[in-house]
Amino acid sequence: MHNRREGVFGLWRLTAVVASAAALTLALISRDYAKQIVALRNEYAARVAELDRQNGILASELEDRNRDLARLQNQVSANGQLTQAMLAPDARLIRLAPRQPAPNSAGIIAVTPLHNHAILQVAGLPTPPPGKEYELWWIGSKSGSVKAALFVTDTRGEATFASTLPPAGERLLAGVVTLERVGGVDKPTGAIYLRGGS
Repeated sequence: MHNRREGVFGLWRLTAVVASAAALTLALISRDYAKQIVALRNEYAARVAELDRQNGILASELEDRNRDLARLQNQVSANGQLTQAMLAPDARLIRLAPRQPAPNSAGIIAVTPLHNHAILQVAGLPTPPPGKEYELWWIGSKSGSVKAALFVTDTRGEATFASTLPPAGERLLAGVVTLERVGGVDKPTGAIYLRGGS
């Protein structure tokens, strides 16, 4: 009986030792898995952050390309309008000569009331300083200076854009481009960059 009891206790002791060893092994394995999971999570988080960064760069580049495309489309449209205006049977061309602030600049205005177009093309104008932009004026014999359009140039100092027509019934004396504050003014106040008579 005594031997039997010792055998049962020994079996329990052995079972307890095995269970303890299994629990310790499971704890060690669980700890290793937890470390691996944390490492994988950190690795994936770093990959996601890098992908987000690259996505931001690509989105910015796409936005730049879309802006360039829109600018080119506007340029093509404006050039088409200029060609149409210049070929119109009632076309009136005003060549703009450079003035002192921009001695290497030039411009041309094509006016065609038949097509309700007045198109200006300029080149060689310097980049305006912050807070400034160019303004086109009609100079009439009766009304004097009449604002026609505000515009900005590209990095090469070029621009092609539509403008309002000269006032109806007005004898047009000249077209003038000045540098004014952003938003324009009612009467020219800035330096004259281009001027041409009809």
